[in-house]
Amino acid sequence: AYLFCLFFRTHLDVSILANGTLSGLVGITASCNIMTGHQSLLVGVIAGLIIFPCSSRTLKRLHMDDPVDAIAVHGGCGLWGLLSVAFSFPDCGFIEPMFGKYRSDIARVCNDDHSMAKQLVAQVWGAFTIMWWTASISIALWGLFVLSECTRAMEVQHLEKATELVGQMTTPQPVL
Repeated sequence: AYLFCLFFRTHLDVSILANGTLSGLVGITASCNIMTGHQSLLVGVIAGLIIFPCSSRTLKRLHMDDPVDAIAVHGGCGLWGLLSVAFSFPDCGFIEPMFGKYRSDIARVCNDDHSMAKQLVAQVWGAFTIMWWTASISIALWGLFVLSECTRAMEVQHLEKATELVGQMTTPQPVL
């Protein structure tokens, strides 16, 4: 984030520095149990220096209201972190003696039949599942909010009309 401000901005922006740091941390959380230190540094730098600014700029161009760039940090960099699992290989010499048969989820990455392509397909499928689940729940929830606002708007119209009628009944009418 500091390098992004240094090369592409005229001044240091605290929000970019904080979100860039968070982006790196979010990017490495998906595969933090199998990444080596160098791999996690690379994934974090890519998340903070490339993915966060690109996703933030994309959201601004789409006119999406995200004042603290939470979607760019958690959505964009989280997606990058999720996909980077496929490209991560642990230090098997360290993992196998330490965990052995107790952590088969980590040890299976050290097997000879582990395929990066299959892992990438699994990660893409997981990302797709997260996106459709989030979209469907959000559409249902925000649909209920819209429905309640429409109902409330109709109530306000009826209340205004009733207030007007009561006002007409209580005002004295001139006698002819």
